Amino acid sequence: MLAGIKHLNRLDQVLARSEWENAQIGEGLMLGQDGRVLCGTMSNIFVQRGQTLLTPSIDSAGIAGVVRNLALEIGRGIEKPVREGLVSLDDLRSADALFLSNSLMGMARVQSYESIDYAPDIGEHVVVAKARRLCHQSEPWDPES
Repeated sequence: MLAGIKHLNRLDQVLARSEWENAQIGEGLMLGQDGRVLCGTMSNIFVQRGQTLLTPSIDSAGIAGVVRNLALEIGRGIEKPVREGLVSLDDLRSADALFLSNSLMGMARVQSYESIDYAPDIGEHVVVAKARRLCHQSEPWDPES
């Protein structure tokens, strides 16, 4: 019943964030009981493959973040819809680029996941680029700053 709602019960995310101490890890993934990707511990996630942008559906879990909603709206406005659906760990492994979003970081490019380094020269999806501009981001998010 809480799917998609911003509420103050963040215990799941707090516990998940406590699972690692490595300062080089800026964010962790939240998975559903079925193993699908829901979000980050403090962010929404976007998977770019070519000119397709996919974000997990929040119909059963997850949060309708401000920047996530902005990206969805931008996509509708320029006829480049962001698809909402099931996201698997294999989707992350086969992505051209991954992005995390929240109201503090805006839209941040993921450098690596597991042993995969995402090429920084892959062009950003038009929705990501516009969301970054609207969030006034001139520099990438640095979790250590």
